Amino acid sequence: MSTAEFWDGKFTADREAASDGSPSFFGGEPNPTIAQHVEVIRKGFSDPSRALDLGCGRGRHTVWLASQGWDVTGMDFSSVGLEHTGAALAAEGLSANLVQQDLTDWQPEAGSFELVVAAFIHLPRRDRENLWRAVAEALTPGGYFVSVSHHPDNEVHGPGDPELLYSADEVTDFFVHEPQSLEAVVAQRDVVKQIDGKNVVDTVVVLRKTCAES
Repeated sequence: MSTAEFWDGKFTADREAASDGSPSFFGGEPNPTIAQHVEVIRKGFSDPSRALDLGCGRGRHTVWLASQGWDVTGMDFSSVGLEHTGAALAAEGLSANLVQQDLTDWQPEAGSFELVVAAFIHLPRRDRENLWRAVAEALTPGGYFVSVSHHPDNEVHGPGDPELLYSADEVTDFFVHEPQSLEAVVAQRDVVKQIDGKNVVDTVVVLRKTCAES
């Protein structure tokens, strides 16, 4: 099964569960940590500024970003996720550029976004490092990368393969050795809550691009 087919199935099941009144993992309101940091970042940019929602899924962040005045691109492996995102945008009278793209071979135009948001993207090390390089290329100088993911200490939900999990230090250390410098504004291990006595632990990173490629 391809990555796109896997997520097509996930997003279809999530929509069906939500239609029966169950909580949605991929739709609905934005992640509150992402929203908190983006609201601060938004004050430093004129309207409209360009935002990319990487792995947009069913569109919860794409829709929210559009409602906040960003010129948004939503990108995902899954055509089903993008279909759901388009419907959610239309329901709110909003618009965004939706792109079906394998994130592991994305080659962005340099300096094409002031903001890149990544919510719970878990790839093998080589793929995620290539994705981080692409994010740095895509950002304008002074642009921001906001990422929230499952921490290696997370005990609820998330991938079971520890190779797919990473700490904030891993992200910030990676960019120390890259020609396109992203400096840490926020880099933390965040215990979000407990569910049945188990900790929900996130990796939270906000990085700012400080210079163009030398």
